Amino acid sequence: MNILFVDDDKVLGFLFKRAFGDHFNILFAKDTTEAIEILAENEVKVVLSDHHLPGATGIEFLKLVKEKYPKTIRIFVTGSENIEIREQAEKECEISYFVSKPWDEAELMKILKEAEEMSSHN
Repeated sequence: MNILFVDDDKVLGFLFKRAFGDHFNILFAKDTTEAIEILAENEVKVVLSDHHLPGATGIEFLKLVKEKYPKTIRIFVTGSENIEIREQAEKECEISYFVSKPWDEAELMKILKEAEEMSSHN
């Protein structure tokens, strides 16, 4: 299963791929432009997006994913404790999960496996 992780921090992209790459095919984008290209060229079942990205917010990006790829599971990832941002993501992007940075690897693995199960029913 293809998972797209979008974050402007390449180190986090590396850590995400190292943690979950044995279980899933991890695609990484450092910005929304790259992420849109990856989505156009690959069948992506799950997208995880940071909120603070070059060119657009994670909310703006995940809204686009919702519109163009409605069956894709959307996960919002942020280090911000701002509850309004989380509520906006839930309302506007219909995210399936919210993940706080830094993430707990075991908890995130559980979320990714649940997302995989959800995507198999789409």
